[in-house]
Formats: sequence, structure tokens, C-alpha cells
Amino acid sequence: MSELLGMAAGVGSAVIGGTAITGIRYLAPSTDPFTLAAIRFGIGVCILLPIACLKNERWPALRDLPVVAGLGLLFFVLFPVILNGALIWTTAGRAALTLATLPLLTMAVAALMGAEPFTARKAVAAVIAFSGVAAALAGGLRAVPAGAWKGDLLMLGGALFLAFYNIWSRKFIVRSGPLRFTSVGMGVAVPVLLLAAWMVDGFASVAAFDRTKAWAAVYVGVFGGAAAYWLWAEAIARTTPTRVAMAITINAVAASAAGAIALGEPIGWSLVLGIAAVAVAIGLATRPDRT
Repeated sequence: MSELLGMAAGVGSAVIGGTAITGIRYLAPSTDPFTLAAIRFGIGVCILLPIACLKNERWPALRDLPVVAGLGLLFFVLFPVILNGALIWTTAGRAALTLATLPLLTMAVAALMGAEPFTARKAVAAVIAFSGVAAALAGGLRAVPAGAWKGDLLMLGGALFLAFYNIWSRKFIVRSGPLRFTSVGMGVAVPVLLLAAWMVDGFASVAAFDRTKAWAAVYVGVFGGAAAYWLWAEAIARTTPTRVAMAITINAVAASAAGAIALGEPIGWSLVLGIAAVAVAIGLATRPDRT
């Protein structure tokens, strides 16, 4: 049951995060990447921290705080910067497809570190999920901008960072609790992001937001900042790193669907095929391992 709850949390995180990408796309032309990340995680930590204080979980131990802080900077500062940098060179579709290699990368890293045994079934599930994302994004992959390989390589590096995060963070999440672990990591990252936003004068752009943009920012913070990352930590605590990583493949599919609904972006049979393939892959990955 814990495994199924973990996968459900991972899928929920990916779906919520995918819909939040629509809001991020809407806001991106109006501000800079650092300010957008500061808004997202600033709102997120303001929601999570009070709930964490009320929830019956352990705070990260004093001896764990340096590692928890480092993981927070990796997850909430470094990876968003890598993602934003990659999108300078490559398209959103290509970046999402590259991120869909996360299950395969996590599987390889987990096997090398002895954190999780390699199984052919999980490998097949990862390949099916990757193929489903490729099908869903097929239309957007036709246009290849000059220098796209630089963004693709940067995004691959970001996916590798996430693979290590999934593995390294698990024992610290289990020692404390998903909500308090996430709150501390996000709380460490937000001052860094606020300082970066201040240095690029990002707050001036926020002051110019109209009501629609303000509500979009609230949505990105509440759902893309608080809910999605809390659920991701819950997933890591309850199931294996590879199964958690499998859920990320639905992120791009959810983003495509939300973009079609909210922004009028094109939708076709490729998206339906992608959703079906990812569903099959997740179902295959969640089958219990034989002992």
C-alpha cells in the first residue's frame, strides 16, 4: 500500500507541476527566471512552513542540516537555473523530452550506488514512458533552433542532478518527514533566490503585474511551489527512487494538456497516445518486485 501511495503522490506531483508550467510560461515574458523562482518558492514556503509546524513530524536533525540545506539548494536553486538556462538554447518540448530520461538515469545511478537493484521490467517501463513523452511532444520537436544541442546537454545535466537528489534525499526525508524536510530545504533556497532577484531588479517587474498575472503567480506558488514539492517528497519517502522518477514523465504530458486548455496550444492524437503510454509504463513500474 505504501508503494502505491508513493506512486500516487509522485503522479500527483507531476500532474500539478505540469499544470503549473502553463502559469510559468504565461509569466516568463514579464519577469526574469530568478524572480519567477523566488515567487514560486517564496509563496510555497509561506504555505508549507506553518503546516509543517503543526504536523506531527520530526524536524531534520542538527547533524543533517548541512546536507538538507545542500539538497535544498540543489533542488530549488540549481535545477531551476539549469532549466531556465537550457530553455535559452532549446525548445520546451526538447527540454521536457530530455527530462523524461530521468527514470533511466535514476535507475543507472541507483544501481551503481547500490541503492536499488536493476530490473528488466523497470527498464522496459522507463523506455515506454520515454517513448510516450516523445510521441506527445512530436509536433514541437520538429523545429530545431540553432545551438539546441547546448540546451539539450544542459538539460541532461539537470536530469542527472535530479537522479542523485532522488537517491541522496530519501534517507533524510525518512529520518524527519516529507513536509518538514521540504520546508527546510525550500526555506534555505528562498533567501538565495530573493537576493538574486534583487540583484537583477526583478521586483520592479512584479510590481507591474496586472490582476491576471498576480493570480497566475499565486497559482504557481500554491500548486507549483507548495503542493507539487510536498507530494514529491512524500513519494520519495514511500517508494523507490526509480518509481518516483517514472512519475516525472507525465509532467510534460500534463503541461501539454494544460497548455492546450489554458493557452490554446495545439493538441492532437499524439498527446492521447503519450498519455496512454505513460499510464502503461507507470502501471508496469508499480507492480511489486518479486522476492
